[in-house]
Amino acid sequence: MILELIRNKGATNTSLVAAILITALYLAIFTTLQLELSGQLNTNVLLATGLTGASLSFLFFLTIFKHVHKLILAADKNKGLSIRDELTNAYNRKYFYEVARIELERAHRHQHALTLAVMDIDNLKEINQQWGEAVGDQVLKQFSDLCAKSSRDTDSLFRFGGDEFLFLLNSTSEEGAKEFILRLHEKSRKLLITHPQGNIKITVSIGYKTLNSEIGELQDLLNAADYALYTAKKNGKNLAIAA
Repeated sequence: MILELIRNKGATNTSLVAAILITALYLAIFTTLQLELSGQLNTNVLLATGLTGASLSFLFFLTIFKHVHKLILAADKNKGLSIRDELTNAYNRKYFYEVARIELERAHRHQHALTLAVMDIDNLKEINQQWGEAVGDQVLKQFSDLCAKSSRDTDSLFRFGGDEFLFLLNSTSEEGAKEFILRLHEKSRKLLITHPQGNIKITVSIGYKTLNSEIGELQDLLNAADYALYTAKKNGKNLAIAA
């Protein structure tokens, strides 16, 4: 049961740790009793080494807990690798759908504000052609870093694919989203990619949509923000437009 919880991460941190502690303690006591009943524990040896059945149980407990703790760390590491974009360290497209559906449902249920921003690095294809894909990768990484540094703990950044990123802004009204996105847009215009042959400046187009009563499904929210991005691109790029 414990191993299954670790693999699926199906419990909260508190309940998972409590379950591990209880299980480890139970196994330690059970193992000690079994050894005592089978005659494998010599009382004289225990006394000579200063150990008692209780202290031996505690040693078993520590051993079991350390083993389970390693399993938890391994599970966390694997989980982190499976939800992150390898290049930018932003969350990946698959994880976006997982998180966004939960946040959308929560926003509807509790009447919380929620804003989705779709961001596209302008002319990345041309940058790759002129400067090489290594430089294009550097552009993606630096823009992702800028977004991560600008975000709050409640916000989530995703690389949706290619040169497109998504920002899920929790508990953010339309006015709050506008202020955040315009500030981020201004920062992106100052982003400078250094190169031996010359510095490279980039621009970013952004479309965003704040959840309202007309939007019931995640795809509706995504389509609205994406259309706002299309409008920004159509009107000359380097713009931030609300749907």
